[in-house]
Amino acid sequence: MLLAAGLLVLSAVIVYLGRHGYLDTAHLGQPLSVLASVYYATVTLSTTGYGDIVPVSDTARLVNTFLITPIRVVFLIVLVGTTLEVLTERTRMNWADHPVEGEGGWSGGRRRLRVEGPGRDQDADRVGSRETGHRRHRHFGGTGGGSERSRADRGRR
Repeated sequence: MLLAAGLLVLSAVIVYLGRHGYLDTAHLGQPLSVLASVYYATVTLSTTGYGDIVPVSDTARLVNTFLITPIRVVFLIVLVGTTLEVLTERTRMNWADHPVEGEGGWSGGRRRLRVEGPGRDQDADRVGSRETGHRRHRHFGGTGGGSERSRADRGRR
């Protein structure tokens, strides 16, 4: 987040330094103010712009092409990366460690994603022993609580 803010400030400073090469349709004939430079940098980095402030000099257009556009690309990569990081973290939080009872007592936790919805078999976990062929099932309902499945149900799978 700090990188995105730094890129925004850098872009605003670049635009402000070349403020005479931009045209603000709200203030014709005046160079860009600090606020207009920050506004232009924000709109340009986060979208393709609104067109109310445009580069008109060759220098401003070159600066936009070779400085602002690469900064925009990095800015968008940071935003997408941050979004993916947040989504990944939320997904990890939805996975819960549940201990599974095995042949020798409680084994290490297992991770599973909770599947929600009516009529779905939610979070069934099968643990088996290769030597004996026995399977034990543990069912975790939508509330996160667990209960052993019935012996009859275990025999069907």
